[in-house]
Amino acid sequence: MVFTNEPNLVSDVTAIQNLGSSDHNMVVFTAHLHCNQFYSKRSLRDYNKGDYDAINSALAQVVWDGFLNDNTLVCWQRFWELLLNLEDKHVPLKNGVSQSRIRKPVWMSHKALRSVRRKRKDFGKYKNINHPAVKSACRVARVELRKSRRNFEEKLALNMKNDCKSFLHTLVAEQEIRYTLALYMVILEA
Repeated sequence: MVFTNEPNLVSDVTAIQNLGSSDHNMVVFTAHLHCNQFYSKRSLRDYNKGDYDAINSALAQVVWDGFLNDNTLVCWQRFWELLLNLEDKHVPLKNGVSQSRIRKPVWMSHKALRSVRRKRKDFGKYKNINHPAVKSACRVARVELRKSRRNFEEKLALNMKNDCKSFLHTLVAEQEIRYTLALYMVILEA
């Protein structure tokens, strides 16, 4: 028996012999499926490879007194169009990067990231948390994450006087996490 809400989705339905010693018959059918894959063809500007000397020389050749002699809105639109034209000429395009790319936290080392990816790959392969390969990968990832976090915090503490901005940013982020957890615990207890 085949259930469908689209009559043209299934064709050539035939019932064949029994399945083993069961009284149920096997059913063979053809499913007509068409899936459109969507590929993002978005292109972005590659500002690392831009020709900024040519942009600067083009801006130096502009007579600004004649260029900016109208009201503010018109002058801004002219200036904006000039910058866009220069960008089109001197900044090349590159293929868009997928937004689903996993970004690692600042404190995580590349070795820790590789171990986490390995853990996820092993779990995806075996689908069993008790499998020896998954257990081993989890253990390695846990050790690498702890090591990475500890090294980041040590470097941050040693460099606190020279780079207080990073230290304060990390401190505020930790406090926000603790505050969110405290609010969550209060909501759970209520």
